[in-house]
Amino acid sequence: MIRIPKEYDSRRQAISRALTQVNDDYFQLQQLGISLVADPGQDSFCFSYAMGEGKTQKDIDALENTNDPDKGDILIYTNDSGIRCHAGIYYNQHDMVVSKWESHPVFMHHMFMVPIEYGTRIEFYKR
Repeated sequence: MIRIPKEYDSRRQAISRALTQVNDDYFQLQQLGISLVADPGQDSFCFSYAMGEGKTQKDIDALENTNDPDKGDILIYTNDSGIRCHAGIYYNQHDMVVSKWESHPVFMHHMFMVPIEYGTRIEFYKR
């Protein structure tokens, strides 16, 4: 488990604000180093995007926890109470992640650069 450093909080709050003001060009997110990857449709859910169609938070329990993620492994963001708030796919050794954000498209971002509502801790699971 990794705790997201506090020094990222102001940028994470900026991400949250940008998502509420977005007008389909995602310019504010790009300024924060977040890249648009694809738009799988508004019905897609972050857990099913990361783990496979039809998968939910409950399916995480069947996966093996790891402290050494490889490309394609699953990241789970939790809050301080342990509630699973978000999921993504570990992209590479530079700590980049691909994940679906709510009704928005799929983005590539540093693993610490997610909306602040997505929690403060990251757990890794083998795919």
